[in-house]
Amino acid sequence: MKKSLQPLVGLLALSALLPLSASGAPDQDQPTPERAYCRLVKECQIADKTSSCTEALSAPIPGIDHDQLYCGWVRGFARRGIYPTTLPSLKMWQFMGSKYHVMYVVADTVPMPAPALDLLMRNIPLAAKLIDSYRGTKYSAEYPDPNDSLYFHGTNGKSLEGQARQLWIRDDHRERVYWGQGRVQVLDWKLVGEVIIEFRAWPPAQSPNRTCYSIRFTMFPANSLIDAVMNMGMFRSVAIGKIQEILGDILQASQAYAAGKPATTPVKYTPAETQVLQEFNRLDKADAGH
Repeated sequence: MKKSLQPLVGLLALSALLPLSASGAPDQDQPTPERAYCRLVKECQIADKTSSCTEALSAPIPGIDHDQLYCGWVRGFARRGIYPTTLPSLKMWQFMGSKYHVMYVVADTVPMPAPALDLLMRNIPLAAKLIDSYRGTKYSAEYPDPNDSLYFHGTNGKSLEGQARQLWIRDDHRERVYWGQGRVQVLDWKLVGEVIIEFRAWPPAQSPNRTCYSIRFTMFPANSLIDAVMNMGMFRSVAIGKIQEILGDILQASQAYAAGKPATTPVKYTPAETQVLQEFNRLDKADAGH
Protein backbone atom coordinates (compact mmCIF):
# COMPACT_ATOMS: atom_id res chain seq x y z
CA MET A 1 0.00 0.00 0.00
CA LYS A 2 1.58 3.33 -1.04
CA LYS A 3 0.45 6.47 0.72
CA SER A 4 1.15 10.04 -0.34
CA LEU A 5 0.91 12.08 2.83
CA GLN A 6 2.05 15.73 3.62
CA PRO A 7 5.18 16.32 5.76
CA LEU A 8 5.42 14.04 8.79
CA VAL A 9 8.28 11.96 10.16
CA GLY A 10 12.09 12.09 10.34
CA LEU A 11 15.17 10.17 11.38
CA LEU A 12 18.66 11.21 12.28
CA ALA A 13 21.37 8.77 13.21
CA LEU A 14 24.19 10.64 14.93
CA SER A 15 26.54 11.19 12.02
CA ALA A 16 24.08 10.71 9.16
CA LEU A 17 20.71 12.40 9.12
CA LEU A 18 18.14 10.21 7.40
CA PRO A 19 14.71 11.75 8.01
CA LEU A 20 11.55 9.72 8.02
CA SER A 21 8.48 11.71 7.00
CA ALA A 22 4.95 11.60 5.62
CA SER A 23 2.63 13.73 3.55
CA GLY A 24 -0.99 13.77 2.39
CA ALA A 25 -4.11 15.86 2.08
CA PRO A 26 -4.21 18.12 5.16
CA ASP A 27 -7.25 18.41 7.39
CA GLN A 28 -9.50 21.25 6.28
CA ASP A 29 -8.80 23.17 9.47
CA GLN A 30 -5.01 23.02 9.10
CA PRO A 31 -3.83 26.65 9.01
CA THR A 32 -1.73 28.20 6.27
CA PRO A 33 1.99 28.38 7.11
CA GLU A 34 1.69 32.11 7.85
CA ARG A 35 -1.31 31.62 10.15
CA ALA A 36 0.39 28.68 11.87
CA TYR A 37 3.50 30.71 12.64
CA CYS A 38 1.74 33.90 13.73
CA ARG A 39 -0.71 32.12 16.01
CA LEU A 40 2.10 30.05 17.53
CA VAL A 41 4.23 33.03 18.55
CA LYS A 42 1.14 34.88 19.80
CA GLU A 43 -0.11 31.90 21.82
CA CYS A 44 3.33 31.06 23.26
CA GLN A 45 4.20 34.72 23.92
CA ILE A 46 7.25 34.84 21.67
CA ALA A 47 8.33 37.95 19.78
CA ASP A 48 7.53 37.91 16.05
CA LYS A 49 10.94 38.15 14.40
CA THR A 50 9.42 38.35 10.91
CA SER A 51 7.44 41.55 11.59
CA SER A 52 4.73 40.12 9.34
CA CYS A 53 2.09 38.99 11.82
CA THR A 54 -1.12 41.00 11.83
CA GLU A 55 -3.96 40.77 14.33
CA ALA A 56 -5.92 38.66 11.84
CA LEU A 57 -3.03 36.24 11.22
CA SER A 58 -2.50 35.88 14.97
CA ALA A 59 -6.15 35.20 15.84
CA PRO A 60 -7.14 31.87 17.46
CA ILE A 61 -7.39 28.88 15.09
CA PRO A 62 -10.31 26.48 15.66
CA GLY A 63 -9.08 23.04 16.69
CA ILE A 64 -5.58 24.22 17.65
CA ASP A 65 -4.75 24.99 21.25
CA HIS A 66 -1.07 24.60 22.12
CA ASP A 67 -0.73 23.93 25.85
CA GLN A 68 1.96 25.34 28.14
CA LEU A 69 4.05 22.17 27.89
CA TYR A 70 4.23 22.49 24.11
CA CYS A 71 4.84 26.23 24.33
CA GLY A 72 7.67 25.57 26.77
CA TRP A 73 9.28 23.30 24.17
CA VAL A 74 8.80 25.95 21.47
CA ARG A 75 10.27 28.69 23.67
CA GLY A 76 13.35 26.51 24.06
CA PHE A 77 14.27 27.25 20.44
CA ALA A 78 13.94 30.98 21.05
CA ARG A 79 16.16 30.72 24.12
CA ARG A 80 18.81 29.08 21.94
CA GLY A 81 18.53 31.94 19.47
CA ILE A 82 16.86 29.86 16.75
CA TYR A 83 14.49 32.38 15.18
CA PRO A 84 12.77 32.41 11.76
CA THR A 85 15.46 34.57 10.20
CA THR A 86 16.39 32.12 7.42
CA LEU A 87 14.20 30.07 5.09
CA PRO A 88 14.95 26.73 6.86
CA SER A 89 14.27 28.16 10.32
CA LEU A 90 11.11 29.93 9.11
CA LYS A 91 9.80 26.64 7.69
CA MET A 92 10.51 24.97 11.02
CA TRP A 93 8.58 27.59 12.98
CA GLN A 94 5.65 27.36 10.57
CA PHE A 95 5.45 23.60 11.00
CA MET A 96 5.64 23.94 14.79
CA GLY A 97 2.41 25.93 14.61
CA SER A 98 0.49 23.27 12.66
CA LYS A 99 -2.28 21.15 14.16
CA TYR A 100 -0.50 17.86 14.90
CA HIS A 101 2.90 16.85 16.16
CA VAL A 102 4.44 13.49 17.02
CA MET A 103 7.63 13.00 19.03
CA TYR A 104 9.95 9.98 19.18
CA VAL A 105 12.86 9.80 21.62
CA VAL A 106 15.86 7.47 21.46
CA ALA A 107 18.40 7.43 24.30
CA ASP A 108 21.33 5.22 25.26
CA THR A 109 24.95 5.15 26.42
CA VAL A 110 27.79 4.24 24.07
CA PRO A 111 31.38 3.22 24.90
CA MET A 112 32.94 6.20 23.15
CA PRO A 113 34.28 9.49 24.59
CA ALA A 114 32.16 12.52 23.77
CA PRO A 115 34.97 14.29 21.82
CA ALA A 116 35.35 11.26 19.52
CA LEU A 117 31.61 11.14 18.88
CA ASP A 118 31.59 14.88 18.21
CA LEU A 119 34.39 14.47 15.66
CA LEU A 120 32.31 11.94 13.72
CA MET A 121 29.34 14.29 13.73
CA ARG A 122 31.52 17.05 12.29
CA ASN A 123 32.68 14.75 9.47
CA ILE A 124 29.50 13.09 8.22
CA PRO A 125 30.71 11.87 4.77
CA LEU A 126 33.71 10.27 6.46
CA ALA A 127 31.47 8.57 9.04
CA ALA A 128 29.42 7.06 6.19
CA LYS A 129 32.60 5.70 4.58
CA LEU A 130 33.70 4.23 7.90
CA ILE A 131 30.42 2.38 8.29
CA ASP A 132 30.64 0.94 4.78
CA SER A 133 34.21 -0.23 5.26
CA TYR A 134 33.38 -2.32 8.33
CA ARG A 135 29.72 -3.17 7.90
CA GLY A 136 29.53 -3.92 4.16
CA THR A 137 26.67 -1.42 3.82
CA LYS A 138 25.89 1.24 1.22
CA TYR A 139 25.75 4.36 3.34
CA SER A 140 26.68 7.60 1.64
CA ALA A 141 26.69 11.24 2.68
CA GLU A 142 27.88 14.46 1.14
CA TYR A 143 27.96 18.21 1.57
CA PRO A 144 26.25 19.53 -1.62
CA ASP A 145 28.17 22.76 -1.07
CA PRO A 146 31.77 21.91 -0.07
CA ASN A 147 31.98 25.26 1.70
CA ASP A 148 28.90 24.57 3.83
CA SER A 149 29.36 21.64 6.20
CA LEU A 150 26.15 22.50 8.11
CA TYR A 151 23.96 21.20 5.27
CA PHE A 152 24.27 17.60 4.16
CA HIS A 153 22.53 14.77 2.33
CA GLY A 154 22.66 11.12 3.34
CA THR A 155 21.24 7.67 2.72
CA ASN A 156 21.67 4.21 4.23
CA GLY A 157 21.42 2.69 0.75
CA LYS A 158 18.11 1.01 1.61
CA SER A 159 14.94 2.56 2.94
CA LEU A 160 16.17 5.91 4.24
CA GLU A 161 17.23 9.05 2.41
CA GLY A 162 17.25 12.69 3.41
CA GLN A 163 18.98 15.99 3.97
CA ALA A 164 19.24 18.39 6.87
CA ARG A 165 20.71 21.64 8.07
CA GLN A 166 22.23 22.15 11.48
CA LEU A 167 20.51 25.27 12.81
CA TRP A 168 22.27 25.52 16.16
CA ILE A 169 25.05 23.99 18.25
CA ARG A 170 25.88 24.65 21.88
CA ASP A 171 29.30 26.12 22.58
CA ASP A 172 30.57 22.85 24.09
CA HIS A 173 29.01 20.80 21.24
CA ARG A 174 26.82 18.83 23.65
CA GLU A 175 23.60 19.89 21.94
CA ARG A 176 22.62 20.32 18.30
CA VAL A 177 19.37 21.18 16.51
CA TYR A 178 18.67 20.09 12.92
CA TRP A 179 15.83 20.79 10.49
CA GLY A 180 15.51 18.13 7.82
CA GLN A 181 13.49 16.56 5.05
CA GLY A 182 13.55 13.02 3.72
CA ARG A 183 11.84 9.80 2.71
CA VAL A 184 11.58 6.34 4.18
CA GLN A 185 9.58 3.13 3.95
CA VAL A 186 8.09 1.86 7.21
CA LEU A 187 6.05 -1.33 6.92
CA ASP A 188 3.83 -0.74 3.84
CA TRP A 189 4.01 3.04 4.09
CA LYS A 190 6.22 5.14 1.82
CA LEU A 191 6.60 8.45 3.57
CA VAL A 192 8.16 11.85 2.83
CA GLY A 193 8.31 15.07 4.84
CA GLU A 194 9.85 17.29 7.55
CA VAL A 195 11.44 16.77 10.97
CA ILE A 196 13.12 18.62 13.84
CA ILE A 197 15.97 16.69 15.47
CA GLU A 198 17.35 17.66 18.86
CA PHE A 199 20.55 15.85 19.81
CA ARG A 200 22.13 15.90 23.27
CA ALA A 201 25.29 14.13 24.46
CA TRP A 202 27.14 14.16 27.78
CA PRO A 203 29.70 12.00 29.61
CA PRO A 204 28.29 10.09 32.57
CA ALA A 205 29.82 10.84 35.94
CA GLN A 206 33.19 9.17 36.47
CA SER A 207 33.09 7.62 32.96
CA PRO A 208 34.83 9.95 30.48
CA ASN A 209 35.30 7.11 28.00
CA ARG A 210 31.54 6.71 27.59
CA THR A 211 28.85 9.04 26.24
CA CYS A 212 25.15 9.27 27.08
CA TYR A 213 22.97 10.61 24.28
CA SER A 214 19.35 11.51 23.66
CA ILE A 215 17.78 12.25 20.27
CA ARG A 216 14.26 13.70 19.98
CA PHE A 217 12.52 13.62 16.60
CA THR A 218 9.48 15.86 16.19
CA MET A 219 7.23 15.36 13.14
CA PHE A 220 4.11 17.17 11.94
CA PRO A 221 1.29 14.97 10.50
CA ALA A 222 -0.92 16.74 7.99
CA ASN A 223 -4.13 15.05 9.07
CA SER A 224 -5.74 13.01 11.83
CA LEU A 225 -5.29 9.71 9.98
CA ILE A 226 -1.53 10.05 9.71
CA ASP A 227 -1.35 11.35 13.26
CA ALA A 228 -3.06 8.17 14.42
CA VAL A 229 -0.78 5.96 12.29
CA MET A 230 2.36 7.61 13.63
CA ASN A 231 1.22 6.96 17.20
CA MET A 232 0.49 3.28 16.59
CA GLY A 233 2.69 1.04 18.71
CA MET A 234 3.79 -1.14 15.79
CA PHE A 235 4.64 1.82 13.55
CA ARG A 236 6.52 3.60 16.33
CA SER A 237 8.44 0.43 17.18
CA VAL A 238 9.53 -0.17 13.58
CA ALA A 239 10.52 3.47 13.08
CA ILE A 240 12.62 3.54 16.25
CA GLY A 241 14.12 0.21 15.24
CA LYS A 242 15.40 1.82 12.03
CA ILE A 243 17.11 4.52 14.05
CA GLN A 244 18.69 1.99 16.39
CA GLU A 245 19.93 -0.07 13.44
CA ILE A 246 21.85 2.93 12.09
CA LEU A 247 23.19 3.80 15.53
CA GLY A 248 24.40 0.21 15.83
CA ASP A 249 26.19 0.40 12.49
CA ILE A 250 27.96 3.60 13.53
CA LEU A 251 29.01 2.20 16.89
CA GLN A 252 30.26 -1.15 15.59
CA ALA A 253 32.19 0.40 12.70
CA SER A 254 33.89 3.04 14.85
CA GLN A 255 34.77 0.49 17.54
CA ALA A 256 36.24 -1.88 14.96
CA TYR A 257 38.39 0.91 13.53
CA ALA A 258 39.54 2.07 16.96
CA ALA A 259 40.49 -1.53 17.85
CA GLY A 260 42.66 -1.75 14.74
CA LYS A 261 40.61 -4.46 13.07
CA PRO A 262 40.96 -4.79 9.28
CA ALA A 263 38.13 -3.36 7.18
CA THR A 264 35.86 -5.88 5.44
CA THR A 265 35.27 -3.67 2.40
CA PRO A 266 37.94 -1.51 0.71
CA VAL A 267 37.20 2.22 1.05
CA LYS A 268 39.47 4.99 -0.20
CA TYR A 269 40.03 7.90 2.19
CA THR A 270 41.41 11.29 1.17
CA PRO A 271 44.52 12.56 2.99
CA ALA A 272 42.32 14.96 4.97
CA GLU A 273 39.98 12.10 5.97
CA THR A 274 42.96 10.00 7.03
CA GLN A 275 44.06 12.79 9.36
CA VAL A 276 40.56 12.98 10.86
CA LEU A 277 40.56 9.21 11.44
CA GLN A 278 43.91 9.46 13.21
CA GLU A 279 42.48 12.18 15.44
CA PHE A 280 39.40 10.05 16.10
CA ASN A 281 41.64 7.16 17.13
CA ARG A 282 43.52 9.45 19.52
CA LEU A 283 40.33 10.86 21.06
CA ASP A 284 38.76 7.43 21.39
CA LYS A 285 41.74 6.16 23.37
CA ALA A 286 42.14 9.28 25.48
CA ASP A 287 41.54 8.81 29.19
CA ALA A 288 40.37 12.02 30.82
CA GLY A 289 41.30 10.58 34.18
CA HIS A 290 45.03 10.58 33.41
